[in-house]
Amino acid sequence: MAGFVIFLIIIAVILLLLMIPVNLYVEYDGENTNLSVRYAFIKIKILPPSEKKEKAVKKTESKKKKSKSDKKQTDKSDEEEKGESKLSSIFKAKGISGIAEIIGEIILLAKGFLGDTLSHIIIHRLSVRVNVSTDDAYDTAMKFGYTCDAVYPAVGAASAFFTFRKIPEIEINADFDSGKTKINLFIRLSVRPLFLLMSAIFYGIKSIALYLKIIKA
Repeated sequence: MAGFVIFLIIIAVILLLLMIPVNLYVEYDGENTNLSVRYAFIKIKILPPSEKKEKAVKKTESKKKKSKSDKKQTDKSDEEEKGESKLSSIFKAKGISGIAEIIGEIILLAKGFLGDTLSHIIIHRLSVRVNVSTDDAYDTAMKFGYTCDAVYPAVGAASAFFTFRKIPEIEINADFDSGKTKINLFIRLSVRPLFLLMSAIFYGIKSIALYLKIIKA
């Protein structure tokens, strides 16, 4: 009985940890990008990386490139042969209509997974401020129009996929004096790991079922 209670406590703690949202902060001022992640009381700065991290990453990348350069040539030929044999076997078994049906099911799976994942992402704040400016007044006016045509529809399209807690702060101005365009962007979004895990399990099972269906065919 005590073991069962301990098991329930562990499950409850895991569920509680998975319900704690992961927050992502993105800030861009036209030159520098700051990217950080916060989970509960832990905050990790990703960009810009520290000098020690940059040196360590460069060393590991140089070692990996040397070891992988020789393997790539042999692996590419093997993968191409395997891919051709699989496609030819599927084509012989089901024909063009069968391949089209499989591609359609894969697209539906990918669309459903992306839709469920993006719908659980909450944007707490989105701030976009752009001062469009060039040396020529006509170019400034034209670029100001192009910027408005690009930014406002993009934000409107994002509202169809993400959940906004606040109305996005969009400010686009035409500056005819400075001669230099300035951009300021700030995004704070969050997602609960439990929802991502459930979507991954659900669509992972569907993907396995589709794979078995292809093999049987």
